[in-house]
Amino acid sequence: MHAMKKSFARLLMLCCILMPFLLKAQGSQSRLDSVQQKFAVSLAHQFKNYPHEKVFLHASQNVYLSGQTIWYQAYAMAYGKPSQLSKIVYVRLSDAQGKLIRQDKLPLNNSAAYGNIDLPRNLPGGWYSLQVFTAWMLNFDNRNIYGQPIYIQNAQQPIEAVSGTTPVPVKYRIDFFPEGGKLIDGTIAKVAFKAVDETGLPVSVSGQVFDPEGKPVAGLTTVHDGMGAFELETYSGTAYVARVQFPGNVVKDIPLPKVEKTGLSIRVNSAPADELEVAIADVGQQTDVSQILLEAVQDNGLAVSYRLQLNRGTNVFPFKKSDFSTGILRLAAFDQNGQLRAERAVFISPDTPPAISLTANTLSFMSGHENVFALNVRDSKGFPVKANLSISVTDARANTSEDNIGSYVLLDSETGNPVYHPGYYFRNNSDSLRRQLDLVMLTGNYGFLNWYNRLAGGKDIPRYAVEKAQFIAGKIDKFSPSQNLKIKMMIESADSGKIMAYVKPDSSGIFKLDNFAPSGDAAVYYEAVNAKNRKQPVDITFFRHRFDTVRLHTDTSKAPAFSRPAIDFAFLDSIADAENAFDIANGILLKPVNINQVKLARMELLLNAHVKRFDDDNAQNFDLVDEPTLPNEDIIDYITGKVPGLIIQRDPATGNVAMTYHGASELVKGTDGNPDKAFFYIDEVSADVDEVEHLQLTDVALIRFVPPPAWFAPLNGGFVGAITIYTKTQQDDRDTWNSRGSSRGAFDEYNFKGFSVSRDFEADAGNSTPSKQGLAYRTTLFWGHDMQPDENGNIKLRFKAAGQAKKYRVVVQGMDNNGRLIYFEKVF
Repeated sequence: MHAMKKSFARLLMLCCILMPFLLKAQGSQSRLDSVQQKFAVSLAHQFKNYPHEKVFLHASQNVYLSGQTIWYQAYAMAYGKPSQLSKIVYVRLSDAQGKLIRQDKLPLNNSAAYGNIDLPRNLPGGWYSLQVFTAWMLNFDNRNIYGQPIYIQNAQQPIEAVSGTTPVPVKYRIDFFPEGGKLIDGTIAKVAFKAVDETGLPVSVSGQVFDPEGKPVAGLTTVHDGMGAFELETYSGTAYVARVQFPGNVVKDIPLPKVEKTGLSIRVNSAPADELEVAIADVGQQTDVSQILLEAVQDNGLAVSYRLQLNRGTNVFPFKKSDFSTGILRLAAFDQNGQLRAERAVFISPDTPPAISLTANTLSFMSGHENVFALNVRDSKGFPVKANLSISVTDARANTSEDNIGSYVLLDSETGNPVYHPGYYFRNNSDSLRRQLDLVMLTGNYGFLNWYNRLAGGKDIPRYAVEKAQFIAGKIDKFSPSQNLKIKMMIESADSGKIMAYVKPDSSGIFKLDNFAPSGDAAVYYEAVNAKNRKQPVDITFFRHRFDTVRLHTDTSKAPAFSRPAIDFAFLDSIADAENAFDIANGILLKPVNINQVKLARMELLLNAHVKRFDDDNAQNFDLVDEPTLPNEDIIDYITGKVPGLIIQRDPATGNVAMTYHGASELVKGTDGNPDKAFFYIDEVSADVDEVEHLQLTDVALIRFVPPPAWFAPLNGGFVGAITIYTKTQQDDRDTWNSRGSSRGAFDEYNFKGFSVSRDFEADAGNSTPSKQGLAYRTTLFWGHDMQPDENGNIKLRFKAAGQAKKYRVVVQGMDNNGRLIYFEKVF
């Protein structure tokens, strides 16, 4: 019994000793649960409420002459798939200072839109920017809006006047990036670096790292585009200095980041084909972390939390690459207090991109001669790919690819810092390119928190809604629901199509006409009416589009020089000369000629528009199109009393209508002793009196009384003649609204900018004969949008040579139905 009490006492003492540690462990566990829950809720909120939409623009080339046409296709993506978010996209051409030159608004069909911008001939030469965005994207960081620098040369302007000169670099800088974010005591750290000149261009450097005693502990040398990496054994309290030799024998001593006494380090080995090896080391003079939360997130909406138990020293955790999607994967380690302790970005390469082959069945560079190319697209298993593609064939000198749909969607759109030659890393899937791309991950601004802040945009309430359809909206000023008003609108689109609509405002007076799809500018004639369809004197304000004035960048000329395409100015000079020769040879530059045209009277226009066969110079005409107010009566009552000598009689018993002209006599009476029946025609087709009486005056444009002899009526109209009635066309409706809106004040007018009008590229335009002069300046030889491979994965390209091109560059871009990005380029 005594022994049992003694054992119990020892157990109680042990519990008392261990209790603080158990409570601390439970507390740490509870706090880590809280951190995990916080991230789960926060990321779910961000992905649900702030989806990250991306739009890429494939332009036919990136060097143009003023007067040429920019052909383009836009692709929209969200969560790594073709975007189902926005249905409207904007394409903007701006000059170097951000001044808007042209903006297109286009419908997104199947996540793509195409269009063209005809460059004015008087457009000054210089650098310009093509940008593409949706309204939703304006809620976030504008740096993530895709912009393509292009150079436009005015054929009448000397190239030297606009080309400018590149300053000779005199300043250099180098930045060091410890893998995981920090240098920690007692580790062998991997340190990446990036060296650039003052214009942002990468430079090659070499050097050594020294400890405080001047002992070299590591060497550094550039591996690719100013980047490289070295390993360094680090110790707390040791200040390391890199002695770097820049171009021109410029030598600088640059201190490395401070070595922390304790913390976590993270290293990633992405070399294995199927796995990521993530090594997390709990090192330093003392440990303060036993469990961590590893957040793995991607921009496509993937977010996974891993609870990891750490032992002292290095812990290696394998992850399957197949659990993630192609693109940047952000790994962030958080402790139980929610503090970020280490992070690493790694690029997950695609398994096997679609296989694309392009062959030239017929190849010729002689002006006017036809070329036939065959394109085939298949997946890794050899099956044809269903995809939406845009394809350009240009003079190889007019298009130098600096980026592509893959480099933008997967790389450039994920950082605020431009990447030098981003398209380079997506030319193939080789091991060397993967290693070089990993240097971009180590030296770029791809951190978890930076990405998270850009994703959220720092705005709880977005300023711009997702646009699903085009609409016309406005507000009735000082509106009261008791007024019971409606907005009556007649809308005439650019293609002369017309819509008549009545829109009921809400309780605040705001009205909206949804799903207005026509392209081009539309004239909106409108008025407010009450329940009895009578006009009411109220003020109406239509909502203007804010995107017409928003500035996306203050000055695009300040973009890094390396983001601009390389330009062959000798080539530009030669095609400018060719265009000038074409203008002279083909008589394009004409002197102005003044033509005096006689303006037809309103009635003449009306007669020309309606009278086809029943022409008669003696007819009396009544214009109902310009009638300010039409009486509430039928056509018979309307015409009665308006023609001298014409008497129209209606029999109340039978309903028959008869008429006499200049008095009744034995000669004008019918066989039954009654006046002859009237002859009526509607749109020059014989009609009976019932049809005439049931025709509304508001539907009539013109009434004509043709006195005898009316050659087109039976017996030449007898002694009474004929009445011809012409109904309104869309042109008459427009004239009615125009005349009343401009001169009579019955209607107001508002000009609505609808979807931009796009046209298709004509591969044979201007190339009908091989000998035609001036074709040499044409640099886009073929452009195809929304091109779909057939059931065998084939697409045929046919185009004619332009004359000056010695090599053709073919660029294929797009995405398949699953959102896999497609890019291919080949020079013939």
